[in-house]
Amino acid sequence: MVTNILTHHCNPQRTGTNTLETTLAINNVHSSSFGKLWEYPVRGRIYAQPLFVTLVDAPRDLPQHLVFVATAENLVYAFDADSPAPNPVWAYDAGADIVAYAGRVYMEDNGQGHGQDITPVIGIIGTPVIDLAHFTMYLVAKTQPKSDVDPDHDEFYDTLHAIDIRTGKSRGTVQISGHIEGGGLFNARRENQRAALALVNDRVYIAWAGYGDIDPYDGLVMSYGTADSGQPLKKIDHFQVARFKPLAGGRHKKGGIWQSGGGPAIDDRGTFLYIVTGNGDSSNDHAGSDFDSSTVKLDLNLHPVDYFTPSFQNYLNEHDLDMSVSGPMIPDDQLDSDGRPVKLLCHGSKTGELFLFNRDNMGKFHDDSNDIVQQLRVFPDADDLDHQMAPSHIHTTPIYWRAPDGPRIYVASDFNLGVRAFRFVHEKLDPHPVARNFFPRAPITQMTLSSAASRPGSGVLWFISSPTGTVASYPGILYAFNAENLEMLFCSEDNPFDRLGDYPRFTAPIVANGKVYAPTFSNKLVVYGLKQ
Repeated sequence: MVTNILTHHCNPQRTGTNTLETTLAINNVHSSSFGKLWEYPVRGRIYAQPLFVTLVDAPRDLPQHLVFVATAENLVYAFDADSPAPNPVWAYDAGADIVAYAGRVYMEDNGQGHGQDITPVIGIIGTPVIDLAHFTMYLVAKTQPKSDVDPDHDEFYDTLHAIDIRTGKSRGTVQISGHIEGGGLFNARRENQRAALALVNDRVYIAWAGYGDIDPYDGLVMSYGTADSGQPLKKIDHFQVARFKPLAGGRHKKGGIWQSGGGPAIDDRGTFLYIVTGNGDSSNDHAGSDFDSSTVKLDLNLHPVDYFTPSFQNYLNEHDLDMSVSGPMIPDDQLDSDGRPVKLLCHGSKTGELFLFNRDNMGKFHDDSNDIVQQLRVFPDADDLDHQMAPSHIHTTPIYWRAPDGPRIYVASDFNLGVRAFRFVHEKLDPHPVARNFFPRAPITQMTLSSAASRPGSGVLWFISSPTGTVASYPGILYAFNAENLEMLFCSEDNPFDRLGDYPRFTAPIVANGKVYAPTFSNKLVVYGLKQ
């Protein structure tokens, strides 16, 4: 079996698990035998998850294994994944000289500035996706060229790029555009392409949210034809989260889809996409017409076919407790007590709850109840903690693993409450964790798990955290945990040589062929593995 990581969280279902890892295991991921091997220098902070490709019939002038890194400076690099050589196989420039400046993006029209969650520049932020059948990577880059008409006026563009992963040559670009229902045009300055891209058949799906809730912005999903489709790089469909038009003539906005960098989840048949939306302007009265603070099932033409809006949607909207801090994930079907398979979907939330759905009946909206499979409070110990239930925020896209003792889901706290694993009992999760680790660090945002299928002793849970803060310029630490009992195996701070670099917020490492590729905000991708 060959390893390919072509999209965020390992696969289109976003399980976050590479089950083909036969080298790294519980018995050898320790500081005495495992550590930093080398670093690949890049220019820019790495917000996007790295990707990995095995070229089965690689030409002689190409390595068999390539690791890809996209940076906020609008640069993409391909490195020989098995070599410490610092020079890339190729590098692609998606507009590095005209990359957008965060100070201009995080500024209202009246000149008032905002805190910058992404800084100092905003180029390629969402994780790209690779169409391996056609050796093509797709990504979105934000640029800020000077206006030819008014040199003092900045223009902003989001551009979809297609790149040949073998050569780094462009296969075409197209500027993102579109009309917003209820008035206006797509505004790249206000639309944050943070969520990972998705690929289904011959279409690329791209989602947007906002920057620091600066108005006006819209939660959007668009689809474009792939470079090898009958409609190459042409816009095909468009979904707008909030579109209800009140009698007064206004309309609702917001409902951003950012998912802490997670991407739309796609079922294994490639028939539906699932997204999670943030807080918006609408209310319970508009459920089913507007979809802010909701979980939405879309067909491939981006028509909503089902949804879930919680009964407390108004409260979520009023208190910035958006659902879209966690990406959706599709685990294996589980059997109910009568032996019938249930098609599941799950994600976390800012309230610290894990929502579990039947994909054939998402639950829609009910005034006084939530008609879903399960609503599990993962961190009840956060009830008396800070404002907005901050310690219980679940920014992680949940991890799914068929562990030796049965299927599990892993989630983590964004602040100080650690990692917890829950086992399935039929189609629901046992509310009592099967494993847990109180982890006094902040935060844990995205994770990955490597294993040799369900082999005992092979499961390792990986993530990057920080002991001192939640944003840029704090030290990042790579951790490895025994996935069966959540005991710590490795910490990159134990040996000064193994130190990672600045903490990459909302970004996880990837694991492939015995190596861990860890992103940083320190202009480098760090590679860990077994010491020689």
